[in-house]
Amino acid sequence: MSETSPPGIRPLRIVEGIVLCGIVSLLALLPPGLHFVTGPLSPIIGGFAAGAGLRLRATEALILGLVLGLLIGLPAPILLVELGILPHLATAALVFFSLLAAVYIGVFSMAGAYLGAQSGRRRPTA
Repeated sequence: MSETSPPGIRPLRIVEGIVLCGIVSLLALLPPGLHFVTGPLSPIIGGFAAGAGLRLRATEALILGLVLGLLIGLPAPILLVELGILPHLATAALVFFSLLAAVYIGVFSMAGAYLGAQSGRRRPTA
């Protein structure tokens, strides 16, 4: 018989997961040269670390991905244009890239958190 966790969403775990995922994702961008590989994969790496470390539930992983997509993905292209890292873009292009970044970060963070949560659970011993 497998051990099941009680149902429900733990908001504090989600907030902790968002912070942990954000920190790990930023750290994945730092290593020179290596950041070309770890940078694009940083949402899934951060999500995995948060899911495994906090043993998130599937619903919590979904919420984590949605929140990160909205809080980081949507404003990221706008911020990069304002900082001068990206060239000035037409409004339609900026909206497109904001939506693309939100979906990318949201889906990969959610997938990483879900996979991390599944790997962080103990298998029942017989």
